[in-house]
Amino acid sequence: MKVKDKRIKKRIMERIEKLFTNHLDFLVFRKIPLSKNTTIVKSDEYIVIAYEGRLKNNSSWRDDDYITYYKVVLIGVNDDNKLFANYLDPRLYQGVAFYGRSWDEWIKEVKRFLGYDVDYNPDQYIYLRYVDDPRVYMNPLRVRVQGDICFEIRIRKIDDVKHGYIANLKETLTAHLVRTMIRELADKILKYLSDMRLGVSDVRVNDWSIRFTILTTKLNWDDKENIKRGLKRYIKDIIYDVTNIWREKFEYLVLRKEGLFESDSISVGYEDLFGVNETSINVDVFIDFERCFDKMKVEVERRYKDLFDSLFDELDYVDYEYQIGNHIIRCRSLPHNVSVRFYNFITERDDEVTINVDRDVLYVNSNVSLEHDEHGFTKVKLLCDEGYVYIIRVYETNIGNRDRLIRNKIILKRLIPK
Repeated sequence: MKVKDKRIKKRIMERIEKLFTNHLDFLVFRKIPLSKNTTIVKSDEYIVIAYEGRLKNNSSWRDDDYITYYKVVLIGVNDDNKLFANYLDPRLYQGVAFYGRSWDEWIKEVKRFLGYDVDYNPDQYIYLRYVDDPRVYMNPLRVRVQGDICFEIRIRKIDDVKHGYIANLKETLTAHLVRTMIRELADKILKYLSDMRLGVSDVRVNDWSIRFTILTTKLNWDDKENIKRGLKRYIKDIIYDVTNIWREKFEYLVLRKEGLFESDSISVGYEDLFGVNETSINVDVFIDFERCFDKMKVEVERRYKDLFDSLFDELDYVDYEYQIGNHIIRCRSLPHNVSVRFYNFITERDDEVTINVDRDVLYVNSNVSLEHDEHGFTKVKLLCDEGYVYIIRVYETNIGNRDRLIRNKIILKRLIPK
């Protein structure tokens, strides 16, 4: 009789499992206990089940000391007309238990927690009218379009978006030229040092300094002080010569002074290497990157004005595809990577920079399609006025980190050999 009951129970469970999108959602549902501590709340869109549990407090010496924990499970209908089950943040349930909220308020809180306002209706177009008001821009339309994928939709003038690309290019190009100028200065100084047959072991260049490392046999205190004064004076003379001979390249160079007791733009330090009879001399040239950037930016805007104008005219929609989770999104968007060739007046040869735009943001004025192995195909239909563009940030619903952790545990445990 027990065997028969087990078979019947197994067939019932198999039928229930077929109601869910996948096996993991079914396991989340199956773990829900039905007891006096289980609360079930139903709305038009979801069923929310909250329950309490107790765990032995291992840090306590008492046998009857337990820790109460809460779990909240959200159940709803997926795009494939099957059920899904996700764990939510347990603080949602605690908010009702401890702060006296009504269940209606709690359901609204669940929706806000998920991170969207409405579900996408495939029978209707999404249409937004442009309003020149920052308050409207700061309150976008948040739509769940497929599974856990949501769109945060804003509308802007396309010229404003293109100006954003130009501003990005100016920043990128200016930073590139400043870094090129710093590397060029390092090469010039190294050439001077090499011409006097001084062996430089290492050169390190970053946005804020240039460091030359010179190795020598161990020096006494007097030698260190004398060499320090001589090296600093010589490096300053080199920089003076370089910035005057190649004035056009280095007129945007600004050094900064640094030092606790003796503030200077050139620093000479020593390090006696342990275990060997050697001393490492570190010569630092400090760069004021921010002031270099500000000076260079003025020159960039003047020198490359035609480049910016041509990019503004040539920017157009391109085919774009990317994947978030198992969702594949396809659309015609303004480009997310734009490479621009230009004449680099520092190196005196052609160069290239690339500006990058956040891959999770779409700049579209036409339909967006989504594909998923479980949810199928969805076309988000958009209507956009001429001269405007929809800025769509793609993100996932906030189902909580705990849901991912529990699902990872379930998947990993299935890998254990039986």
